[in-house]
Amino acid sequence: MVKYSSRPALTIERLGYEARERVLGSRLLPEALRDRYADVSRRLLERIEAVFAETGPVRTLRLHGDCQLGNLLWDEHGPVFVDLDDCMSGPAIQDLWMLLSGSPDEQRRQWSELLEGYQQFADFDFRELRLIEPLRALRMLHHAAWIAQRWDDPAFPRAFPWFAERRFWENHVTDLLEQLAAIDSLDGGPVLGLFANGNMTPIYKPLVASPPPGAGGPEARCEEADRGDQPTLAEMTAKAIELLDNPNIRK
Repeated sequence: MVKYSSRPALTIERLGYEARERVLGSRLLPEALRDRYADVSRRLLERIEAVFAETGPVRTLRLHGDCQLGNLLWDEHGPVFVDLDDCMSGPAIQDLWMLLSGSPDEQRRQWSELLEGYQQFADFDFRELRLIEPLRALRMLHHAAWIAQRWDDPAFPRAFPWFAERRFWENHVTDLLEQLAAIDSLDGGPVLGLFANGNMTPIYKPLVASPPPGAGGPEARCEEADRGDQPTLAEMTAKAIELLDNPNIRK
């Protein structure tokens, strides 16, 4: 896979520790909350590092970086991605989790459909599901640092007037603390990890690398694999989420 030649990589150092230092050095962070922010953000980053280490190395690819629904437009030809300022390299799940929105039930349905479509083009490493909450935490840290760093630009106080208010920072520290609890709840690994790569037959048979037809190679066609009575990814994901939500089941 071709990598970016100049875009940054998604790292805990860049989106986490460097962001934390920018906030701690900002005059916008109330002095009364400085120690609290420093403590919570430090603990949060330590847990993020631990989850990444427990998950192990994952494949990195080119990402949009800010793949939210507001940056996905549609025209007569289909979807168009805009706002490519945050392009970076990193795990696939970074762009996927940001496409989910709404209630938990809505997000379950969206994830099932998104995964079903994604698997038609590429394998998905289900270990990456453990990275969703750590990645969400990094986004929270980085977003606050991004605004603080650009506060001298007159456009930013107009766009984010609440950012200079004490209430915002009180809520931000509380949100980081809640995110720490969300990451702690991942201990033991998600049930979705049962559906790791290799445990399921893909929809299509793998293609064998060969020269293109113009260079003497055969014409390549996708052929459906024999999946027997294997349930669909959407069905298995929905069942796994149902188990995760059941407090009476030991996960």
